[in-house]
Amino acid sequence: MKKVKVWDAERAPTNFTHSCLKNRQDSTEKRHMGFHTLIIGTLILIPGLIARADEDPSLSDAFRLLNGTKSGAEIYERAKKLEIPMSLGLVSKTDMIATRRGEGKKERLQTEIRVIVAMNKDPVFQALDLAHELTHATEARPNPFDPKLDPMGYVRSGIEGAGGEASAIRAECAVGKELLQSASRFKLKLVTRRLIRARCSASWRGENEHSKWIQSFYNLGHYYSDFLDELKGLKLEPSRFGRWKQKVQNKSPLFSSAVTHKPYPLALLEEYVEITRKVCGRAKEAFSRSPASVRELHTRCETVGMGLVRP
Repeated sequence: MKKVKVWDAERAPTNFTHSCLKNRQDSTEKRHMGFHTLIIGTLILIPGLIARADEDPSLSDAFRLLNGTKSGAEIYERAKKLEIPMSLGLVSKTDMIATRRGEGKKERLQTEIRVIVAMNKDPVFQALDLAHELTHATEARPNPFDPKLDPMGYVRSGIEGAGGEASAIRAECAVGKELLQSASRFKLKLVTRRLIRARCSASWRGENEHSKWIQSFYNLGHYYSDFLDELKGLKLEPSRFGRWKQKVQNKSPLFSSAVTHKPYPLALLEEYVEITRKVCGRAKEAFSRSPASVRELHTRCETVGMGLVRP
């Protein structure tokens, strides 16, 4: 699961850094090599300042199981080509930093991605987590600085887009199916086989009912009113609010964030608001020095009540 938390580093009016972390921690501030950095979370990755981690040897059994399947080996090979670090942590997640750097009139986006896999898990389920998180990590993600990035597009992309939750769950369950097909070779215990089936049964049923399966990601259960309240807090056109009120449902959710324990639409919407507030906060500070570079963000920032253009 990809869940976003943000830290920002300012080097110049056109240089912002945004880190997507899945942990929810208190924020602290520190000075580091000339950057003024707001840090939320415990893992800090700064391109050019911290070397990439090697694969954690504790994950060797998980790598063996992943590579023992055709679909898993393909995912792993893509990750190796991209040199994505993989290591153990408290929870399975994908960390990302996106840095926008101004180079004259041009801008360049740099990204740094790292996959963390939960420790103290059966290697079989670590392998499934790797398939899921590496799908997030190896697909293109939305540019967090894009002035046209809107909340509903962000939610839809996070669920249905390339590298989104739907494709990540498909990937892990494709690996799960191959492991079950060769259960004796992989020496899977009966309880492990049952747990894989329980974890992936909805995904496998969805192979023949794709649209129905995708729609199931928008089931919110008792979080339905929370989602609508979050939407009401944004400055959206009434027609767009109405469309989303019809799209989400109060049926019991099949899928939820393992980190926030909230259904994906709400988790992603909160993520978008947090990212936007961080990006707009830095942009607002830089407005007096470089108004042209941040003026285009005005509409997006207004959505979360942070207009940039002075009346």
